[in-house]
Amino acid sequence: MSDELKEVLEEMCRYVGITLDALNLQTGHWPFLEYTWSSAAEACFRGWLEERMKDKRMWRALANGRNNKSRRAAFARAFVFMYGWRLENE
Repeated sequence: MSDELKEVLEEMCRYVGITLDALNLQTGHWPFLEYTWSSAAEACFRGWLEERMKDKRMWRALANGRNNKSRRAAFARAFVFMYGWRLENE
């Protein structure tokens, strides 16, 4: 796993009070369905990720194409959709 992906997953774990080491990413099941976060926490994480993706090194490691505000927002939405925690029932 790249350092950049590890940083993003560690930040995501922080929102649900666990460490990245607590996730067993080597097993066959998808651990991201085991935890929940609020829609506010999800929005906060997306904002953090968009800001973090301004870094050229981070962008090249996790995404491709031109790095601009709309692409960073689209990347953050897609990442959360594919890998984010389940939303709590609010």
